[in-house]
Amino acid sequence: LVLPAGRCALSRGLEPMAGKWILPCLLLCCSACDLTGWLNEEAEADHGYNILCVTDVVTVYVKGYVGCKTVELALDDSLPEKLEDELLLRGRLLFRRGERLTAWPKQSWAVFTTAGERWEPQELVQRARAHRGVPLFLVEGGTWRWPAIRVGFSREVLSGVRLRTVAVQPALFDLEFSNSEGIPKLLKDVVKASEKSLFRSITEGKVSDKRTSEQAWLGYNTQQLKDLLNFTVQILRVPERYFEEKMQVLRYTLGQFYDAHRDYWDPEEFPDKHRFIHPNSKTWYNRHATLLWYLQRPEEGGETWFPRAHGVPIPVNRWTACDDAGVKMGNTSVAILFYSLYSSGDIDTYSWHCGCPVIRGTKWASNAWAW
Repeated sequence: LVLPAGRCALSRGLEPMAGKWILPCLLLCCSACDLTGWLNEEAEADHGYNILCVTDVVTVYVKGYVGCKTVELALDDSLPEKLEDELLLRGRLLFRRGERLTAWPKQSWAVFTTAGERWEPQELVQRARAHRGVPLFLVEGGTWRWPAIRVGFSREVLSGVRLRTVAVQPALFDLEFSNSEGIPKLLKDVVKASEKSLFRSITEGKVSDKRTSEQAWLGYNTQQLKDLLNFTVQILRVPERYFEEKMQVLRYTLGQFYDAHRDYWDPEEFPDKHRFIHPNSKTWYNRHATLLWYLQRPEEGGETWFPRAHGVPIPVNRWTACDDAGVKMGNTSVAILFYSLYSSGDIDTYSWHCGCPVIRGTKWASNAWAW
């Protein structure tokens, strides 16, 4: 299909609403910006992710998926306020507990460039004028989250490093390296550095029969570990201060496992409000993303199972089934990335995962968490 430059093949559905034009964004060619690789192909792939295209006006691709509606707004000082009105941007997250709702203040929405530069709302108008014709991304939760686009989609995020989408629900990616030089050399030393400090893994401060692995914590206090943290920061495009201060290292021996769980805390399940509030910003605080490194694969078993991937129900009473429901990772992966929160900051209930029982051999892995 070849279309005239700057024109859209479909115009039906065009209608004015409150002084704005709203139409289906059915084709990438309708935009003055190249949206290839930025529009999700499923409407429910993310919440709180919007795309802006700046020309003489600002075209907003609401919810950032193929088939979304678009809204045109004036590029003037009223833009941030109009975006907040149009997108119903709110400064809090709501959760139901029994008969009542609980509200959590969250950090401000932000706009990101394709290079990962973050702008505060008050910077938007001035900076946007210098970014005409290229997509910008309004993230309602204020923290960058790679769009999954579709299963099998692959993008280069660093030289020699690509993210390949394994699942859209949750947003799950396999890190693919073009050669061994792209893998941080320090990984070979993590196992050795952790062996003498291992202890039984705990959950909520207690030993649990739901989690039988061993763990250690390594501070980023050597040059190699600092390099790994910097690499992780570049992959996720999240500031270093958002990361856990130490890296968790895990060892699973014969029969050890961690049954299906989530990396986020659900306010409906935990009554202690303080855990959900950042001590400095006093805003919503929860695990945003996990980068999981496979340091040593066992001979059999030990995969990471995502039982709800592709919309599968919660695996009630099947917490370590590790079957063909959902997705299993780890047999060939060097590292995987998955998100526990949407772009809105809300929890992604599809992000359940399980450390499957080791059948033969020993598994070593490590986690870096961004909050």
